[in-house]
Parts: sequence; C-alpha cells; structure tokens
Amino acid sequence: PLDKQHWIIDEEAAQIVRKIFRMYLDGNNMGSIARQLTAEGIETPKLYAENRGICHYKVTKYPEIWSRISVEYILSNYEYTGSTVNFKTKRNSFKNKKQWIQAKEDWAVFEETQEAIIDKETFETVQKMRGTKRAYTKFNEVNIFSGLLYCADCKGKMTIRRRKDDRRKDAFIC
Repeated sequence: PLDKQHWIIDEEAAQIVRKIFRMYLDGNNMGSIARQLTAEGIETPKLYAENRGICHYKVTKYPEIWSRISVEYILSNYEYTGSTVNFKTKRNSFKNKKQWIQAKEDWAVFEETQEAIIDKETFETVQKMRGTKRAYTKFNEVNIFSGLLYCADCKGKMTIRRRKDDRRKDAFIC
C-alpha cells in the first residue's frame, strides 16, 4: 500500500478478468460475454469501483448492465500481462486538454514489472482471435473456417452460407 509503483492484485476482480478471457477463448463473442455477465449479476467495473469507494462516476441510466465496449477494453488491456505501458496517449500542449491515442509503436512497454493476471500466451491468442473476424451463421454457430479460407480466384475471404430448411447444406462463397 505504501509503494505506488507496485500494484496489488484484487483477486475478486482478477477472477472476473480471467473469466472474460476464458469465455472469449471458448468462442463467445463480446456481446454474448456481456449478456452472460449481466445475467449472472456480476458487477460492472463502474459499480465495482463505486461500491468499494475507489472512484465515483456520474450516475448512468443502467450501471448494472455490462456493455460490449467494457468487455473489449478488458480484452485489449496489455497491463493484465504484468507489464507497465506508458505514452498510450499524447497532447499537443498543456493548454489543450484533448488527448490522442498514439500508435502502438510509440508506446513504452516495460515487461514483467508487476504480477500478471493473464499469461502472455493467453493474451496473444486472444489478440490474434480479435484480429480475425469470426462469422456467425443464422443458427448462431461460429464458422470454424472463418478467416482461414480464401478464394483462389479473387483472393477474398470465404464465408459460410447455410439454408434454413436443412442445416447440412453448406456452401462457401466469397
């Protein structure tokens, strides 16, 4: 508590972060993760901070509902690997309060400065999965070939098309 440079992991919150990463690795998209967390009654980051007196936010209409954006932010937060990241944003002048997000090449990343919540392999796997768009069929199934099949003629990504009357009639189109 006296050393501001050393972070202490809140195990209750860390379990939720690990659960979100596991759910994403299991094939759930960000929207379904948010709906499931809301259905289970898990506190949103905003409610969690307010209930423990960490921070006070403006009152929002539905603070108990998880959003896809919150899940996306958690999945993209590199600090969960135990690294310290500086210079994510910049300002043109101290007079101007507007911030710009810098390119990842301009970040200063200091590896293994803190205790990790998520191991690096898991984090990198999730980032690769986020980089590949996963197509869902009308039956809410993930296409296992999503992002892997390309058309030999036009070099475009191929997607799956299923007919409603018979689920076994698959066709890949580009």
